[in-house]
Order: sequence, then structure tokens, then C-alpha cells
Amino acid sequence: MKLNYRLIYPEKIHSAISAMVLCVVLIGLFIFSQPLVMLVLFGLAVGYFIYLGLSLIRFIKISLYTASFTGLYLLMVLFFPNTDRAFDSSVFIRLFFVSTLSLSSLEIIYGEVILLYLAQQKKFPVIFIYPLLFSLSSIGLFKQKFELYRLNHQMRQTKGWVLPKILFQFLVFTLRFSESGALSLIARGLSENKFYYYDFSIKIR
Repeated sequence: MKLNYRLIYPEKIHSAISAMVLCVVLIGLFIFSQPLVMLVLFGLAVGYFIYLGLSLIRFIKISLYTASFTGLYLLMVLFFPNTDRAFDSSVFIRLFFVSTLSLSSLEIIYGEVILLYLAQQKKFPVIFIYPLLFSLSSIGLFKQKFELYRLNHQMRQTKGWVLPKILFQFLVFTLRFSESGALSLIARGLSENKFYYYDFSIKIR
């Protein structure tokens, strides 16, 4: 009796398909310069991401963040124009769409799963996979640590501007964490002859 891997690890199928959809849409956004075509590609990708579980509120927050970034870039171009290049509105539309899709994909694509699949299937050298896995796993840890430092200062009722103190503590933690991570990668011995506890291969009947 074969196990249904889609039921055991549905995030593997979702992550793989989402990564392919994102890649195709990004290529289309860079190929086509018509705003209507880019809007259709963007809408299809966003609709698929929402179907997979992307929260609409989260998507709005991401869109506001990317819109502010795009707006700042637009102001810089307007205040400091380039005489060698004509103003093209499709560049800013493309920048907004690409940045929004890239950040939104982080909410539904399990990067660790895809990297482990590539490592097990010998599609990508393990010597590059492990540092990438370490970087991805450290993002969530950094967020938790920063929130912990912020709550710590709130409970202590620290006076004055708290952000520099939090950043200093966070900088010390990141330096120590990166050093321990580098030592662990060296001690593990980056070799392709690895044994894995979980099976990250994608099997579709």
C-alpha cells in the first residue's frame, strides 16, 4: 500500500507549484511591458496565493509596504531625473508587482521544504543548501528574539528611547548566533552523503 504523500505533506505540493507559478509570473512581468497584461498576471498569482491560504489582511499590509517603497523610488526619480533615460511608468508598476508577489510568496511557500527536496534529489549541491537553510530558519528566530527584547524593556519600563538599546542587544545576539551557526556548519562537514529523517521527495500518483 502506497502512502498518499499529498495528504501527509501537502505543503510540498503547494510549495512546488507556488514556486513555479511565481517564477512564470515574474518572467511574464519582465517580458511584457503593457500594464493590462502585467495586471492580469499579478491578479492570477495573487488569486492563487489567496486560494492557498494567504490572508487578505496580510496581503493588504504587504501591498501598502511595497506601495510606499515604490512611491519613494518614484519621488527620487522625479526629483533626480535621468536625462539619458525617458520616464517609463511601467517600471514602477513592475516594481510594485514584483515586490508584492515576492513578499506574499513568503507566506505560503515553504522554502525549507523546497531546499531539502533539491538537496535530496541531487539537484543542488548540499554545500549551498545548508547555509540557505540556516539563513531561512534564522529569520523566524530573529523576529522572536526582537519581540522578546521589546517585551523585556516594556516589563522593565525602560525610560528614554528604547529602540537603540534593543538594536544593540539584537546585534550582539545576531553576531553570536551567526558565529555558532558557522561553527555548526563546519563541524557537520558539508558532504553530499547525508541521511534524512523525513522524506521530502514529491510523489504524485
